[in-house]
Amino acid sequence: MRRYRMAVIAGIVGVVLLSASFILFQVSSGELRQNRARLSAVRGESHQFREYRNKISAIKNQSSQLKFLSREADINLDYEIELTNNDLGVLMDEIAKSYSGMIIFLEQAMIESTVEGLTVRIKGFKLGGAAQP
Repeated sequence: MRRYRMAVIAGIVGVVLLSASFILFQVSSGELRQNRARLSAVRGESHQFREYRNKISAIKNQSSQLKFLSREADINLDYEIELTNNDLGVLMDEIAKSYSGMIIFLEQAMIESTVEGLTVRIKGFKLGGAAQP
């Protein structure tokens, strides 16, 4: 009878240990999934951060050229376009025609939709001698 009790106790301890190990495995598996998701998010953000850093360094390298070009600014832009219909395609075509073949430095641009139509206000400057639109 003594061996029977020891066998039952060993069986109960085995079932408890097996259940505990299964529960621990499930918890660890869930934590692993969460940590993998965090790692992929951190890697994605790191990749975006590297891209932004490269773009910013490229802008810093080109800023001296932009400063040189901006010193030559002699025509200030300050005008307003109004369209009676709300056709944004026509507005974009007009703006593209106005600026074709020029380097434009915009300080402020605003598109506003009103009851009468679309209104565009632009402030900035452009380089040398071309006529203002």
